Amino acid sequence: MVYCKELFDELDRLAGDRKGEVRLIRELAARVVGLARSPGMALIRKRWRDVLAMRKPDRPPVWCHGNASWNEIMPTDELVCRDPLCRELEVELKRVLVKDAIGDDTPVNDYVMVTTRLEVEPPNTWGFDIRHEASKDKGGAWRYQPALTTAEDFDRLVVPSYRVSEAATAERRERLGEIL
Repeated sequence: MVYCKELFDELDRLAGDRKGEVRLIRELAARVVGLARSPGMALIRKRWRDVLAMRKPDRPPVWCHGNASWNEIMPTDELVCRDPLCRELEVELKRVLVKDAIGDDTPVNDYVMVTTRLEVEPPNTWGFDIRHEASKDKGGAWRYQPALTTAEDFDRLVVPSYRVSEAATAERRERLGEIL
């Protein structure tokens, strides 16, 4: 977390209570908006347009997909927000800023998407719980435990149904509006 401490130590001091968490999120968001509207981001967008159009870009784009390494770069116990939505935003916004600091070319938007909230039936999607076997080593790899192990298991599969939760989506949009 040394790398992120350098980036966020002073900002993290803003969060001490609910109002402080909102101040922190707004400051992080302001930095991300500044990044999204910067001339450098315009170059990144052009770079990706060139690549996707199969034109030669100014240089190959760099795309760092952190996956499990985010736990090392930004451990959850180092996050400062306690409110679940503020914490989600803290992670998302800090990741954008870390990626920028290391020279990643992921295009950054100047807005936050309000994701649609879905209700899924059955809750475990296909009628099976997804389980995995953890490594005995801290930070080690894990593997899925197969959900389907016999021919009879296929008969227990359930096609999931999805329903948009308008109320939960509206509540999320309202909360995001209050925070940002």
